[in-house]
Amino acid sequence: MIFNIIFVSLTSFIISFLLIRNLKPFFLKYIVDTPNERSSHLHQIPRGIGLIFSLISTTFISFLGFPQIIFCVPLSICGFLDDIFYLPAFSKYIVQLIVAYFLFLNSPLEFFISNHLGVGFYYISLFFVCISFTAIVNAINFMDGLDGLISGSFILISLGCLFILDLPLYPLTFSLLAFILFNWHPAKVFMGDAGSLFLGGFYGLSIFQCDQLEKLVAILLIGSPLWLDSFICIIRRFFNGENIFLAHKKHLYQRLYQAGWRHSDVSSLYIIFILFEIIGYLLNGITAQIVIFFLIFIIGALLEKFSAKVF
Repeated sequence: MIFNIIFVSLTSFIISFLLIRNLKPFFLKYIVDTPNERSSHLHQIPRGIGLIFSLISTTFISFLGFPQIIFCVPLSICGFLDDIFYLPAFSKYIVQLIVAYFLFLNSPLEFFISNHLGVGFYYISLFFVCISFTAIVNAINFMDGLDGLISGSFILISLGCLFILDLPLYPLTFSLLAFILFNWHPAKVFMGDAGSLFLGGFYGLSIFQCDQLEKLVAILLIGSPLWLDSFICIIRRFFNGENIFLAHKKHLYQRLYQAGWRHSDVSSLYIIFILFEIIGYLLNGITAQIVIFFLIFIIGALLEKFSAKVF
């Protein structure tokens, strides 16, 4: 068993590394991120390379006995097409809803709801679950704005989901390890929506796979440094009368960077927060996680007040 895990993990890492390295010139020629007023980089950088770790990790994880992750592939493909052609937001959202529906149908969550709630509550729950899934996917996508932030965070989040749910997620962890070698500051490649939408979908999938409330709360708390930033920013912009659907640079991570923090400093901060959440769970369950969550919230508020560019 240990040998199989090591073999699959190393194979996933090596294939991902070689594909990223060898295909980088192709992406640089045909699929590039050109700097604009919202960018945190100054040069053209190939994007959409998240398609590589999405497909590699999905293939291996499926063979290891968790085929449900295949439902996340349409998110990666949709994101990849958006990286090339800039798809309408509505079409991307429809894909997210469809993926949410199929993930829900193949989850313990659906079994629980269908066996404990009436038909009316079932469809209300389905609606709420699908909307929540798209909110999570887009929250993760919004956070993909600094070198190594999302890739580094999801190396740990995938490990956390592995520990909590006992799923064969090693290939994703090691594919992301290969990717972050090219994505850490200064980034040589970007995952693009092909990667961030897939990872958001994976996070939503992990939540759907929870068969106990404790596991659900634990996984939500592990990813809280990411979605908390995103959701608080949306709420603040809404109450400020801003159009929350327009691009902006007002996430805490963006304003820390604008205030003079380096890419690696900001990304490391979020990664450390996630690491603390995982350690808290392993040592003392969700009680420790909740305490750490409030500490993260307080630290974020202090950074907001004293270190970040004004909202």
